[in-house]
Amino acid sequence: MTQVPAGWYPDPEAPPGYTPVPRWWDGEHWTDRWKQPAAPPSGRTTPDGRWLAGWWRRVLGAVVDSIVGAILGFLVALPVQVEYQRMVQAEGERLQRRLAEGDDAAFGDYWQAILTYTADHWVGLLLIPFVAVAAYHAGFLKWRGATLGKLMLEMRVEPVSGAGPLRWQAIALRIGVQFGLVWLVLIAGVLVGDPGPLAVGYVVVVVVWLADVLWAAGPRRRALHDLAAGTVVVRTR
Repeated sequence: MTQVPAGWYPDPEAPPGYTPVPRWWDGEHWTDRWKQPAAPPSGRTTPDGRWLAGWWRRVLGAVVDSIVGAILGFLVALPVQVEYQRMVQAEGERLQRRLAEGDDAAFGDYWQAILTYTADHWVGLLLIPFVAVAAYHAGFLKWRGATLGKLMLEMRVEPVSGAGPLRWQAIALRIGVQFGLVWLVLIAGVLVGDPGPLAVGYVVVVVVWLADVLWAAGPRRRALHDLAAGTVVVRTR
């Protein structure tokens, strides 16, 4: 190889049956420098070789998106939220006075007043924030294939059938299963106007949320909303 320019070439001294590792040829001799192949990212892959995002990575991305969604939901409902906080503060002061007087029904009346106010303003307190959060997820999934949390943690949502843009139908199913059922249960519990059904609603929300989150830790790394929408979450790096 005296006429071969310096560079990386398959090691001619590799043992039989082994794939030769690139070795540096200095133009005259083989050196003791070998280029080790880059280690593949840890985790499972789709059948066509796309690396699936790990569970913890997805959870951290969801935390970021939850913070973004909470801020967005609060801002779009700000006028109602200001009045709501005033009402809560006034009811809190009334509760303290009644407790000081030994009124045993104070706590029940306090929570009933808050629940009644929430039911009377459910559109501003619940529906509009949900629409804003859903629009945030839908817009980013269609535009970038990922929400801000996923972009920050180098993930992307793709059809399970292959890499490519998401269809609106898949996006709607994904958001509906991930958020729609939870918000529907909460809104229904509030509109009933009774603390009992609302408490049951919260239990249902927690169960659904845990099932969705834990399902993503399974061998296929697909949450319930992935299964419904026919999507996977893959690593971009």
